[in-house]
Amino acid sequence: MKTTSLALSLTLIAAASPTVFAQDAAPAAEQAAPRSILPNQDSVETKQVPDEAKPTSDSAATAGEKNGDNSSPPEPMTTPSLPRGSAASVVVGDLGTVEGPVAGTLIESDGLGYDAWQGADRATIEAMLSAVPAATPSATARLLLRKLLLTAAPPPTGRADMSFNALRLTKLTDGGLVGDAADLALAVMAPMNPEIRRAQADAVLYAGRDADICGDVTDYRLDSAEPFWVELRAYCYAVTNLPGPLELTRSVMQEQGTADPAFLMMLGGLSGGSATAPDSLPR
Repeated sequence: MKTTSLALSLTLIAAASPTVFAQDAAPAAEQAAPRSILPNQDSVETKQVPDEAKPTSDSAATAGEKNGDNSSPPEPMTTPSLPRGSAASVVVGDLGTVEGPVAGTLIESDGLGYDAWQGADRATIEAMLSAVPAATPSATARLLLRKLLLTAAPPPTGRADMSFNALRLTKLTDGGLVGDAADLALAVMAPMNPEIRRAQADAVLYAGRDADICGDVTDYRLDSAEPFWVELRAYCYAVTNLPGPLELTRSVMQEQGTADPAFLMMLGGLSGGSATAPDSLPR
């Protein structure tokens, strides 16, 4: 819009310029005799018009009247300002969680359409989805829930108490649709939302996607100090045969007291050591 307005303004200025220039030049033409626009072959002489001969705004207006131009001169531009004592209203609201771009594995007719959530209140939809059983013996209800969760459509608008994409991933996983949950996890892009990142990691872990467990979808493991992500970091070092980083990560876990005996036993087996049963398992 700004580009169009600017182009229109420039066009109007360019169209009006010849008339303005003609009006300014008219008084000078009356005071001076006509002269040739071709340069003299013997010498080229540049004449300067004295200040007394320069047209003024009054003379320009007189010339315009003689030429039959009764248009009024343009009004000076003014800068808009707020009235004294008034203040612009500022609206403060909660933007909710950052969901990232629209994500889904069912596009258009395969799902429920791009406008599936249009006009719906977000708080209401999240409450209904949370209350719907993830596992149901009804094949029809299961199919409808799958389409509802996998449809690529913008989330409903309104205040958000939870991540909408994380809720979708969790519902798919709880319903046993681990393959669909992993596919959706790879389609969702929200690198600044830890809630979604955890749901993505759980989805690919439950689906057994070995190529994705230690891929970009779980790269948050390299930055986070939370026990879950540290354990996943150690696991990836073990399966990718990086003994140096693995031992360093395992030492940090043991030093901080966050090491799970069963998990350490698994790491020993993955890194080529002999797997031994732990003395006890945490309840």
